[in-house]
Amino acid sequence: MANTAAEAAGSGQFEPLEADITLADADGHEATLPLEEYAAVCPPLPVYQGKLQRTLGKPQYKALFRTVSIPISDFSEAAEALDAGKITGIEIEFKDGGSASLDNIGFG
Repeated sequence: MANTAAEAAGSGQFEPLEADITLADADGHEATLPLEEYAAVCPPLPVYQGKLQRTLGKPQYKALFRTVSIPISDFSEAAEALDAGKITGIEIEFKDGGSASLDNIGFG
């Protein structure tokens, strides 16, 4: 997961991304956990790739991907009715707005 909110980084706000992750099963049960308890997903970092960018003070912003691993058992503990063998959906809700890039979501 990578925070892609370059506007926040450009304004000097380097707060980690906050989000709630919710899993739903086929029976309609849901369990929600806060992302920030498992990983700090920081905003893009300013990178100067040449002297001109540094002189003008106009960096490019590079997103840093983080591996976020949340044990399925933590979701089951959050909501005992959740059946980990029947997961049908995942929802990520950002607190205070935000945007992110996701790759390789899996269960295992």
